[in-house]
Amino acid sequence: MRFLVLLLCLGSVSLYAEENETEIDKYDDLMLALDLARIIHSPKIHEDMINQIVDDVISGTPHMEPFRKVFHEFYSEYIHYDFVIEDVALIYSELFDKDDLAELKKFHTSEVGKKFNKNASAIQKSMLTANMERMANSMQYLQPMLEEEAERLKSLSDASKN
Repeated sequence: MRFLVLLLCLGSVSLYAEENETEIDKYDDLMLALDLARIIHSPKIHEDMINQIVDDVISGTPHMEPFRKVFHEFYSEYIHYDFVIEDVALIYSELFDKDDLAELKKFHTSEVGKKFNKNASAIQKSMLTANMERMANSMQYLQPMLEEEAERLKSLSDASKN
């Protein structure tokens, strides 16, 4: 009987250790993901992102230019770097396992990785600009597509009334 009790106790201790090890592993993975997020998404990149958001808001609504400072204050407070970096770390920890995170960290701390990170916001801005230009140059094709879909929806609506 003592052996059975001892076996049950050892089993529960082993199970407890296994559960805690899983939690520790998750914590370690999250800390690695947080390190990676901080490497890739520096405060400078975050500041550039805030500036880009404000610029986009103002360019879409030019009459809001006098409120540029308010937009900066708002986004800086409510899209604070610490909040964003935690969100990014959670996303990384969900998408990548520990080995992937270690490889990504290795890349992003290499010289080419640092160069990539330094230029990431310029790359994104250039991609956004190119896509906006492409969309602007293609808008002439959108109107006929919208009209065609409106006509199709109208005919469906008319058919369902009959």
